[in-house]
Amino acid sequence: MALRDHHEVQMGPYAPLYDYLRTHEEAEEVLLSFVEIEAILGRALPDAARTPGEGWWSGHPTRLQARSWLAAWRRPDPRYDDLCVAFRRTGQLTKPSSEDQSRQIKMYLRHAWDMLDFEIQDAQECVVYLIHFEEPGLYKVGISKASTSRPQALARAGGIVRDTVRVKNRTLARLLESECLVRVDAARTEPPIWIAQWAGATEFWSDDVSLPPFREILESLNDELPIAYRGAWA
Repeated sequence: MALRDHHEVQMGPYAPLYDYLRTHEEAEEVLLSFVEIEAILGRALPDAARTPGEGWWSGHPTRLQARSWLAAWRRPDPRYDDLCVAFRRTGQLTKPSSEDQSRQIKMYLRHAWDMLDFEIQDAQECVVYLIHFEEPGLYKVGISKASTSRPQALARAGGIVRDTVRVKNRTLARLLESECLVRVDAARTEPPIWIAQWAGATEFWSDDVSLPPFREILESLNDELPIAYRGAWA
């Protein structure tokens, strides 16, 4: 997966760290103390970066700091007792392997079906959306609150809304999303970082594989749904 011009990836004040890591791209591991990282950045790290359990070094590409090491194909291993971070070479944006992600999606689908059997008080409608990124040829499925414009916001990364459906609540939305991902599991892949910075790095697959319309998928599941959920979409 090739990265386009890295200036397309917004890293804010953490861009100098990307530049430094790129100059050491041959190294399997780049070890930097917190003090050295601060010198590279020209600014102090936030307290959360030095605190275990805060998740500051997690690799979600929607975070400015994470883009600086993910764009350089690195994953950080913070060593709080030693006051340093080891940036190890990686070939993917997400930590779980594709096999682990497949197992997770199937587990989420089973869990979504189980949750339908409970009387859930969540009455907040959600929108399930399908976004097409013509370059580099990817689809993404996602969920947003009906009151937000998340699908439209992804247009900044070049996404085109191909399908949407409004459903009863997040439980039904998760069921539909998981069902879609199970159907396209063999084609799932990661986006380039310049898309992942806006849309995350999961729920993507090659546009060589398409889905039926959302309403058609829901109709195919309708008879299996609890009565309260049948036809609960628009």
